[in-house]
Amino acid sequence: MKTTLLLKCILAALIGAGAIQTARAAEAPAEPEKKPVREEVKKMTPEERQARAKQLREKLEKMTPEQREAQRKVWRERLEKRIDELNKKKTEGTLSEDETNRLQHLEQRLKMWTSACWRTSKPSPRTNRRRNRSRNRKRRSKPRCA
Repeated sequence: MKTTLLLKCILAALIGAGAIQTARAAEAPAEPEKKPVREEVKKMTPEERQARAKQLREKLEKMTPEQREAQRKVWRERLEKRIDELNKKKTEGTLSEDETNRLQHLEQRLKMWTSACWRTSKPSPRTNRRRNRSRNRKRRSKPRCA
């Protein structure tokens, strides 16, 4: 009688462990990690990196506007997901200094992507200020600090 009870407990524990592993597998990210590609790029010489960047730009230029927008949407979703993960760590209080810097950088990038300048491909107001400033310098006849 004790052995059957022991076997039932062991069976229940095995079933429970299997269910937990199944749940963890379902929560695992579907996308493969990009770190091997990063490591590969880090090992490249500057010339090889430039050639790869040129190749990727050409690939992006060959896309139709719809494909480009779909790709941007994928990038934006990936960016928002990473920001959410870092914000979650921030609320838990387990965010390191590097991750804090990364979070700020990603939030700035997201802000840039959602701005009107990014979507319309117009130069940013900051760029216009720089242009105007250089034009005004050319127009001045007297030096500013006299």
